[in-house]
Amino acid sequence: ATGKRTGLELLTEGFTRQGADAKIIVVPEYDKTATVRGAMEVVAGKLKAIAYAAAPKGTTLSKALEGRGPLGSINFQTSSDRGQLFFPYVTGLLGLESLATHAAGLRMKTDVEQGYWFSISNRELLGVTGVEIGLTARADDPQSETNRLNEKGITTVFNSYGTGYRMWGNRLACFPTVSHIKNFEVAQRVGDVIDESIRRFELQYIDRPIDDALIDSLLGSIRTYLGTLQSIVGYSVDLDYDYDLVDAFSKGQVPLKYEYTPKLPAERISNASVMTRKYLANLVSQR
Repeated sequence: ATGKRTGLELLTEGFTRQGADAKIIVVPEYDKTATVRGAMEVVAGKLKAIAYAAAPKGTTLSKALEGRGPLGSINFQTSSDRGQLFFPYVTGLLGLESLATHAAGLRMKTDVEQGYWFSISNRELLGVTGVEIGLTARADDPQSETNRLNEKGITTVFNSYGTGYRMWGNRLACFPTVSHIKNFEVAQRVGDVIDESIRRFELQYIDRPIDDALIDSLLGSIRTYLGTLQSIVGYSVDLDYDYDLVDAFSKGQVPLKYEYTPKLPAERISNASVMTRKYLANLVSQR
């Protein structure tokens, strides 16, 4: 009635007020309902952010896994590429604490110390002294409970002999439904940074005359920008020839197309072990 934004919608004013949008959205405790989790994902879509949501306290392993399916009874029924799901709760200074909250802190720490293209997975959870639900954890066992959760698009806690408590999982809630590389959180975030940076850069060209100088400057500047990024392994930039460019120019439009490949986390390292007799020949050749 007052026209003022409230709740999560307040986040949409972030850029106007502070010059930056929220890039991680976390609402501990309230995210236990599908309604709130859904609202988080909607706002995350508007802001090009990622919504971190945790399974409710007391959720069992079976309930967490079932929660990804049509018979699930928790807040995990989503295939959003703007959400990441976390289970279980962890023990910390305040007792039981949301893993999503710890993930948000770890995401910030990783961004600052390594870069936004580094995964939060397999990084130590500072301040965590236990987990609500104990889980089997072996990096080399696909059937371990931590890896089974990852296979369903759930980020969890890895705690094995000598490892301490570590975040474990790279995928967004769209996994395994979506097989595109954007199901990696870091890939989505790299894309967001690139798209947003280019859109903001292009503001200085808006309403300038469309000519060779404009096009060359646009393409050259975007190529220079992409060439400086440590977060990608390759890129290309050009006019978008899928358009009728003469028609587009006549309407005041300059269609560009850029492609890039983000760096992806080495989620699994596989080894082929081969026992062979052929090196016995070395014993003969050296005689």
